[in-house]
Amino acid sequence: MHKLSSLYNLVLARVGSDTFNTLVVTGALFLVGFTSYLLQFVLGRLLSVESFGDFNGLLSLITIISFVASVVGMALVKIFSELYGDKSYGMLRNVFKKVVLISLGVGIAVGIILVLSGSYIKSMFNISSKDIIFFYALNFSISLTTMFFGILLQGINKFIFFSIFLVQGSTSRFLITTLLVYFVRRDPSMVYLGFFLSHLLSLAVGIYLYKLANIKAYEGDQLYTKGSSTAQFKKLIIDSIPIAIITGVMTLLANTDLILVKSLFSPYEAGIYAGTVTLGKVILFGSGSVATVMYPRVISVRKSKEQLLTLIRQFTLIQIVLVLLPLIVYVLFPKLIAGLLFGAKYYPTVPYLPMYAFFVSCWVFVNFMLTLFIALDVRRVAFLVPVFAILQYLGIYVFHGTLFQVLQVNIVIGIAFLLFTLGAFVVRMRNISAY
Repeated sequence: MHKLSSLYNLVLARVGSDTFNTLVVTGALFLVGFTSYLLQFVLGRLLSVESFGDFNGLLSLITIISFVASVVGMALVKIFSELYGDKSYGMLRNVFKKVVLISLGVGIAVGIILVLSGSYIKSMFNISSKDIIFFYALNFSISLTTMFFGILLQGINKFIFFSIFLVQGSTSRFLITTLLVYFVRRDPSMVYLGFFLSHLLSLAVGIYLYKLANIKAYEGDQLYTKGSSTAQFKKLIIDSIPIAIITGVMTLLANTDLILVKSLFSPYEAGIYAGTVTLGKVILFGSGSVATVMYPRVISVRKSKEQLLTLIRQFTLIQIVLVLLPLIVYVLFPKLIAGLLFGAKYYPTVPYLPMYAFFVSCWVFVNFMLTLFIALDVRRVAFLVPVFAILQYLGIYVFHGTLFQVLQVNIVIGIAFLLFTLGAFVVRMRNISAY
């Protein structure tokens, strides 16, 4: 233990605590992404094409439902960070307890609604699995509460604990789900049962790490009162509006097509498209982390024009390289990718992979630039981006004769969105240079 502590201190001395924490969190996010996609690949092989489509259709739905929770989570990171920095531990503990209780209540309520709406949901998505809605709702009932433990650890700067929480959650989800599907029943209902059990385990780990964080009130510490927190929450809500809009639009762009395809096409075609989407989003594996790392770095140096411009150029170059390299591979070797990851039964995805990979590449660049705008407090752009989500929905709803048409709509929207953000990006860079 002493040797580990000495090594830890040596690393901090050499690279700096901020750099080290960034590397640790980035590594954790990489492992989370790896296990998530590995699970998709395993399920793609274990489940039938139709069952895989059932699973991914509902997964996209829960992603959209969870959008509000993710926005609240971003606001709470700031709340927890400010309270922890001010050593208002009593207020922090009480706010967190209220968040846990509220999230648990909301999760259970939404879970009950999902169960009661089970017949409608199954009809809407052409789902044949018997028990999937029940386990889907069960998973949702606890997932919100589990998520907020991770948000707390992030907010109080316990980045090692935060990374442990993330990696444990993704690893347990992969192992438990794979074992259930392989040994119990090859049905998507077992997938969501696995998700629920892994969330229970993560909740236990989160409680343990929360206790290790040792957030204790002291004499003279601020206590939580309604009056002391109301103004703070109002400000955070206002500040979160642009973030909520941007996050919502990007979430919709990444999931609307899959949901519409699930409802408008046959179960087999929906399964093929789900496989295409899963394979295409592998591009996010490395390239998607650039914005995550860039965001806090830009905030930290944005008062220095020279440092800011240098940092933006560096991250822009990294983003271009990490997008173009996998895109070239997808264009040249789609059959190799499909066969290697999902097997021969997903060879029908080959004609669609280059097109979807191009759309994902546009999405990554757009997300990169929008994240930069948020870091620079450029908020006006946020109020224009919903136009593209609306156009995508309308385009797919009108033009869905074939899967190719769906992808063509995605590409047109992706290019238009990219040109819009590039224009705003160039204008902003000129303003910074002239400042």
